[in-house]
Amino acid sequence: SCSAPPFWSTAVALLEQCRNWIALERIYVGAMVQELAPLGLLRFPGVGVYDASSRGPNWLLSGLENYATTAYQAAVGRRDLEYNWEGHARVARRTSYSLQEVETTGDGPVAALGYLAVDWLVERAGERAVFEYYRLLIPSPSPEAAFELAFGLTIEEFHVAFDEYHATLRESGQ
Repeated sequence: SCSAPPFWSTAVALLEQCRNWIALERIYVGAMVQELAPLGLLRFPGVGVYDASSRGPNWLLSGLENYATTAYQAAVGRRDLEYNWEGHARVARRTSYSLQEVETTGDGPVAALGYLAVDWLVERAGERAVFEYYRLLIPSPSPEAAFELAFGLTIEEFHVAFDEYHATLRESGQ
């Protein structure tokens, strides 16, 4: 079945049979994240149990996954990046939530805000920074430290800058 992540070592056999492209792209992104930042190798001070949230705030994880999936779809000609951005921008224009308000939740506008946040980061730091973030999680003392090294600004600095961007987006209607 293409509805659940496969065992990564058997993904190739599953992918050849699967016709659900969205599931395929999510499997590829999941495999990439697992390869770059396996939860079993994370070692942050004071953390005893690692789960997906150990890789960063929900908006960032959702945004990185969505951005990587969309970039892959665009590369193979199945998605228009501008059209996809506009869809997320429409949702973001209607919400006053900040990224801090959706850090630990999957509710509401987390997917739209996360995608736009990652798009904003990529515009400033480049696409390599997305992979670098995951790669840096292993040697870093925290997701916040990996974020600063990969994207060149602290998470707090980013929140301020993105809140300004989000406010401008809401006010301009663009």
